[in-house]
Amino acid sequence: MPGIFSSTTALRIFHVAGSLGDYEQALEDAAFTAQPQDPGPDERIIGFVGLGNALDTDFAFSPSQGQFIALSLRVDERKPSQAAIKMRLAQAIKQEEEAHNGKISRQRKKELKEEISARVKAQSDLVPTLLDLIWDTERSLLFCTSTVDSLVELACELFARVFQVETHPLAACADLAKRFESIYAGDRPMRLQLSDTQRALLGSYDYRVTLSTPENAEEKATVSARGSQEPGLKALEEGLQIKRLGILAQIYEANTPDDQEPDRECVFLLDDELNITQLKMPKLEDTRDRRDREDRLYLNADHAVTVAEIVMALCATDAP
Repeated sequence: MPGIFSSTTALRIFHVAGSLGDYEQALEDAAFTAQPQDPGPDERIIGFVGLGNALDTDFAFSPSQGQFIALSLRVDERKPSQAAIKMRLAQAIKQEEEAHNGKISRQRKKELKEEISARVKAQSDLVPTLLDLIWDTERSLLFCTSTVDSLVELACELFARVFQVETHPLAACADLAKRFESIYAGDRPMRLQLSDTQRALLGSYDYRVTLSTPENAEEKATVSARGSQEPGLKALEEGLQIKRLGILAQIYEANTPDDQEPDRECVFLLDDELNITQLKMPKLEDTRDRRDREDRLYLNADHAVTVAEIVMALCATDAP
């Protein structure tokens, strides 16, 4: 379950409308331990825990960390084995056929599948999933360490209810396919001004790219490549558009010339729906010290903020 403390993670970025108020009671009510521990009809138990730790049910790692509110959503869900369902269904169908001269109706097969699926699911263990949520209260940005729509929507809904805010997904105003092509096939890195004191030069990371035909095309095709620019350039010539791109962003402070070593780098994959995957996090020695865990949060959250600024600048209408 990659998260904010992992070496690589995914990110979904949201704008937050509203300010931080008193949330302690609402968070206590939404905590994992406050939920019924017998799964409901949806076979899930859902609640908040301490950041990155499914067992931190009393928030030993405080959600309030400077300008950040940081915690994790824990979802325990029964996930039955599809192989077990398939095998038991085959056995049940065989028995029915033997009892009825080799005949079984389509409706009966459907009924057997539903019965067996429900039985296997009820006997399966609860499997935990964690999704980290980092709210930068100064910049009004929320980061979710997942790109699974159903999980992210669930997390944002509960987050908004606890903190009495609204969340809005980051949206692109620019033509991302053209921006991606400029980065991938351009003669020089794309330059983005992130702030008065910071800029980024964007290039292709290992020529990692996924291209597809436009949505209105009669014939569909998809090309994925890495390590060589040639397959991607050929696909572009054939009319395909870049849907996902590996990006290497070199970050420079105001007084650092472009021809010198960058102050730091960000490496990630970005798709045309603004899903960030395989974001490489800064390296920091792992220890069991609580103070070091807080340092890691600040370091990695700041890294996520920089990536968000890059993506927002790339999506702006006045970007190059």
